[in-house]
Amino acid sequence: MYFADRQLFNGIPIFARDPSGIVVAATRTTTGGDFSFSSVPAGIYDLAAVTGDAEVIFSRSVSLTPEVAKRLPEVSLLCLQNVLVDRVTSSSFHIAFQSNLPATSMITFGTNPDRFPVSTALTTTHQVELPGLSSGMNYPVSIFLNDAAGQSFTHSGINVVTLSTSAGPQRLSVAIENGEYETRNPQATVYLKAVNAADMRVGLDYQLSDAKWESFATTKAVTLPGNDGTKRVYAQFRGSSIESPIINDSILLTTDTKGYLGVWIEGGAAQTSNSQVWLTLLYPGAMQMMLSPTMDFTSSFWETYTQSRQWTLSSGEGVKNVYAKFNGPGIDSSQVFSSGISFVFPSVPTGTSTATGTSTGTGTATGTSPTPTPQPSPDETGPFELVIGATSVPRLNHPEEIITSTDVLLEGDSRTFYAEFRNANTGKVLEKSFRWFVFSTEGGSDVWGKIDASQAKYTSPDTLPPGGDSIDVSAQTFNSYLDEATGKSHPYAATVTVHLKPFWVERSDGMKRVDGSKMSIYSILVDPIWAEGADYYLFAGTNGNGLYWARVTSTVDSAPIVWQKSVLSSEGLVNPPTHVVNKLAINGKNGDIAMATENGLFIVGGGTRSYDTKFVQMASGTVKSVAWDLANPHYLYASRDDGIERLELSSDWQAVVNSIPLYLGGYRSFEKRTDTTASPPLDVWAYSFNLSYVFQGAMRSLGLSIADPNVLYVGTDNGILGLVEHSQTAISPLRILHNQPFFTSTAGVGVAVGDVTILDNSIPFETVGNSVVNPPPIPLITDISIDPNSPWTLLVATSRGIFRSIDKGVNFTQLSNKTNTRGALIDPTNVTHFFFGAEDGLYRSKDAGSTWKTLKTGLNDNSVINCFTQSSGAPGANRRIWIGTTGGVFVGAKSLDLY
Repeated sequence: MYFADRQLFNGIPIFARDPSGIVVAATRTTTGGDFSFSSVPAGIYDLAAVTGDAEVIFSRSVSLTPEVAKRLPEVSLLCLQNVLVDRVTSSSFHIAFQSNLPATSMITFGTNPDRFPVSTALTTTHQVELPGLSSGMNYPVSIFLNDAAGQSFTHSGINVVTLSTSAGPQRLSVAIENGEYETRNPQATVYLKAVNAADMRVGLDYQLSDAKWESFATTKAVTLPGNDGTKRVYAQFRGSSIESPIINDSILLTTDTKGYLGVWIEGGAAQTSNSQVWLTLLYPGAMQMMLSPTMDFTSSFWETYTQSRQWTLSSGEGVKNVYAKFNGPGIDSSQVFSSGISFVFPSVPTGTSTATGTSTGTGTATGTSPTPTPQPSPDETGPFELVIGATSVPRLNHPEEIITSTDVLLEGDSRTFYAEFRNANTGKVLEKSFRWFVFSTEGGSDVWGKIDASQAKYTSPDTLPPGGDSIDVSAQTFNSYLDEATGKSHPYAATVTVHLKPFWVERSDGMKRVDGSKMSIYSILVDPIWAEGADYYLFAGTNGNGLYWARVTSTVDSAPIVWQKSVLSSEGLVNPPTHVVNKLAINGKNGDIAMATENGLFIVGGGTRSYDTKFVQMASGTVKSVAWDLANPHYLYASRDDGIERLELSSDWQAVVNSIPLYLGGYRSFEKRTDTTASPPLDVWAYSFNLSYVFQGAMRSLGLSIADPNVLYVGTDNGILGLVEHSQTAISPLRILHNQPFFTSTAGVGVAVGDVTILDNSIPFETVGNSVVNPPPIPLITDISIDPNSPWTLLVATSRGIFRSIDKGVNFTQLSNKTNTRGALIDPTNVTHFFFGAEDGLYRSKDAGSTWKTLKTGLNDNSVINCFTQSSGAPGANRRIWIGTTGGVFVGAKSLDLY
């Protein structure tokens, strides 16, 4: 594993933590970014990379055993690339940052522990303006990132001070190396911005005692002092005799090839009002450490090395330093590391707050759980606390990391909780194993879901439990405390309220018939012409009400969806054939929509991305399916009862230049006959009287390869799959592929050059016991999905199940025998993820069809899946599944690659 886009690959501390958060092993990366643990006790561990002011958990719940060596796949570690705070006023500031990988982001600021969303969609660029702040206040900021692979990144140590007056310099900004996250050169450039500023002073002391006033400039060169670690630069501006507050920026200095070693106070924060601080100490392989408030280490002693430790700052305001040395095999114990922080007295009196002696989330177990046997209290002076975290054990004095509620989707979604029972003053862990309860039932039950006591992994039930949509998951200690009011003993306990939510959410807002009934959806399509973070278009073809469309934002859950009528739509109940939409396809260049209907093939849009005025009919008669070449919309294919028609369109994608019927059903072949009326008699070529057939079933489904648009698959109503390998150049009529030409002709009549392979071995015999019985009824082929990376691999939905081929249809494997499957999809970003729709919900496989999971909660009586599609984009939040049912449109609660 390695840091992508980082300047330093080696020396990154790596920690393995058990479920209680205890570090059981530590190491550092080599120059190539590799790492290894030579001896780790058997167990389940989270692996984290730590750089002092930041941490990324890059692999969760890794099962390790001493007997079996395990190699983890290389992973680009999620991290920040730069952070810029600017536009600082008396009531707001702006923060912008970039991540090396697409991620969602949140921040906390000030004393509010709630996380404020910045980017709810996966992106590498994040920014937010924070208004409504108090003037002259210090706002500590922490950044939280989560990517689609499950990595979570936390960065703290950012401090922003709002202006104390509306006059004087405004919209301030200071950025070392223009916002870079780290540097290897101590010679740095500071970039400065301010409106109405005449003077400035820039220095390394939080009171700027080392800096003099000088004329305002947009840059200033500084030398970052001391050993590697978090370095901070302070700046102040002056205009109209009014001085701004002192603002600051930090950067991680990493000149030493040994990597990220040393000590950090409060994650590299610039300022604190709490004399009790938390130290991060990084030196994997160290056995001992020595800490001191002064460089001479007077009265200090060697103690056991630990990654984190509480520390009490000396009294009085000002800069407080902590110095550290480490000792162990191969470690220079004389090397000194240091970190500093500014201590200021709180601006708001804190005497009104009271400390309690009870644990966080205390309570008694209810229901049928047995009463714990009273045990002596831990041999410590309280107060004690039992805390639960969502991604790791909450750090002491970080209440925002304690989880009290969370959302879990029904039907197999899971969540691991992290608990710790400790002394609330010292942070000493008193207990690491707990009894876990789901609604007061130890371990849980099927109706409430279950929790694995060893991993604290809660797995949801398949349906809502009776009486509500939320349940409680509780951890209880084996130790008990005495309630002096009642004289009874109770375990220490903490509870998380789990809100159970169905997977499917109806989003047919406003799409109803005149009588108020819901429209039946036959075809649904998401626009692939999409920019990350932007709205996208959604199209729904109905059974008798035509085409509807909507613009959908990336925040699908909260934003309203307004379905709009197209030029070919109706809220009436007449159900004209034109409004029975069998299939939709999109022009990959301008967004026009092709509609295959019971009364012809239509194109709606006219290149304007508005679908309520222009349309053109391209073909008449029943059209069951349509396929449009996304890379070259010059080619459009339509399936009819008697074959396929290739439409070659003009440059404006409206006018038909050429229409080639590639007949695969009934056709007449050429015959040589003798014209006896001529003298002498003359040989002529003519069509035969008798019909010949390639396929005898009606053409229903089409599949056009993205990897090779010359490869076109066709499926029929009687279960035959055909392969057209020259779809862009084939001349009508097509011939069957065999050794001899199927058609011959004289010069000037034309030669049929298209080839078709009939793939009819997708119907295996069924067995009962050891005897072979007659084959089942020939299935109807309803949909074809082709691997976007290869035309050789396809997934075929039929009325008798799902079949897969990896050799262009020569052989098939049946993956599921669910009847009446209505659609098939190979996930383009992970081609081992398959989907198909059936009469009882959507089926999803994450192992190439070996196992399947059905998703149906939230559909109510609309469990029959007629069609479905997947949002475009990178893996993660935007890639929702949209389904069409007889009762409207539904969307999945989150991207299925995260579920």
